Amino acid sequence: MRWLVHSGRFSTPDGTLTETFHEVLLEFQGEYHRLQAVRLLDGLEVEEMIAGLNLRPVEEIVDRLTAGCGVLG
Repeated sequence: MRWLVHSGRFSTPDGTLTETFHEVLLEFQGEYHRLQAVRLLDGLEVEEMIAGLNLRPVEEIVDRLTAGCGVLG
């Protein structure tokens, strides 16, 4: 499993944390996941990773959730 972790000003009450992205790799082993690796990503890596996700705009998802449609329906 590949997980993109985004941290930034929104992550702390005083808003002082610098924006960072980490890639976390987990391996499934039977009934649990084992941490394989964690690494800090640079800006280009983040842009490439996000571009490949084909995400919908946040506003669209919030509107669908508010309307009770779910995000996939």
